[in-house]
Amino acid sequence: MAKKIPKEKNRRDTWAYFRTAGPVTQITCHVEGDSVTIDNADPHQTRTEISYERASGKPKRISTMTSRDGAAGLDFQAYLMDNYRYLCGVDTNYLDLDDKRIAVTAIYHCPTPIQPGTKEIPIEFLALYVVLEPQPGVNPELIGWHLALKHLKNPGDGRVVGMVVDSEAGRIPEFNSRAEPLLEDCYLPPYVDLIYASADKKDCVTNHFIRYCDQAAAMMLADLKSGKATLPELSLSNTELYRGIVRVKPKNRVMSSGASQP
Repeated sequence: MAKKIPKEKNRRDTWAYFRTAGPVTQITCHVEGDSVTIDNADPHQTRTEISYERASGKPKRISTMTSRDGAAGLDFQAYLMDNYRYLCGVDTNYLDLDDKRIAVTAIYHCPTPIQPGTKEIPIEFLALYVVLEPQPGVNPELIGWHLALKHLKNPGDGRVVGMVVDSEAGRIPEFNSRAEPLLEDCYLPPYVDLIYASADKKDCVTNHFIRYCDQAAAMMLADLKSGKATLPELSLSNTELYRGIVRVKPKNRVMSSGASQP
């Protein structure tokens, strides 16, 4: 039997992206260690990104962080450790069941503070919600983010909570700069920033967070679809964002024991 040749992994690159606040005639770049800044760059549009080139030539985003101080970091993991005190992940999956749209939001978090140089970040289950009939025209992912924010507290030390998501990547700079609300009049609190990560990769701890959330939400939806789980009695909503909601406490659904950095 011929030995199967393992598929070669695409080379990962870390990129620093900047956008100037207006027209410029020259660009001045400053590099200090792993930190990069560009004069006259819009700090809200500055980001650090890990990606690889697809066969089509287009980049595949693995994880992206927008800047908090106008600088981009060439060491993604180090920048993450230096700027965020806590991390959480939130993902929402949905399906149509009996002519009703049902969404499930799963939230995982890091229960202990992150310190620069941290080698391992524990990832623990936090909450699971079943949402009945999210408002048509509203991305159910945004409803999930709104639910996750209820669980996040201000670290109170100048550092912030990084909330890992896998949707609306192009709008994250506007959400993080508070130029755009998540929903209606709901803006991100000043102590929370969104971080984009892909659930189908395992390169970074951010990918682990969103992967666990995606798996938990998918498992709950599969149980509802198969009849293994029945739709619980939902509390009627006082918002137009959805018809009803319930927080579920699943048994034996702890999916993580920690995620080491690569």
